[in-house]
Order: sequence, then C-alpha cells, then structure tokens
Amino acid sequence: MLLPIATSIKPRQTPYMNYFLIAVNIVIFLLTYSPHYVIHPIYGKILEPLRNSAQQFMLLPNLPNIWHFV
Repeated sequence: MLLPIATSIKPRQTPYMNYFLIAVNIVIFLLTYSPHYVIHPIYGKILEPLRNSAQQFMLLPNLPNIWHFV
C-alpha cells in the first residue's frame, strides 16, 4: 500500500466540507462510545462501554443480520 505524503497539485479552495464531516464523525464517536454506568436489576451498577444506540450495530456471531454484511 502506498500512502502519499505530499502532492504537487494544490487545491484551489479549502476543503471545509471535509473538515466538517471529520468533526461530525468525531463527535458521534465520542457520544456513542463513551463509557457509562447502567443500573442492572441483578448485578447492580455496571460499566458499559457502548451506548444503547450503538449496541444495535454490533456484529454478534450468534445473532447475525443480513444488513451487517452490507
């Protein structure tokens, strides 16, 4: 794999949309994957790494869904 370090072509405009999309992805990542405490009725207070909104997108081998492969 070749990773370019620099290029001789200079962009005419600043890629503000790229910066915006990168910032949105970072914010969503931090909101979704921040550890939080959950009160479980049997185990008490436990630390979970994922929010409930992110757990639906986990790839579980015992519970495959067809959209996981898309």
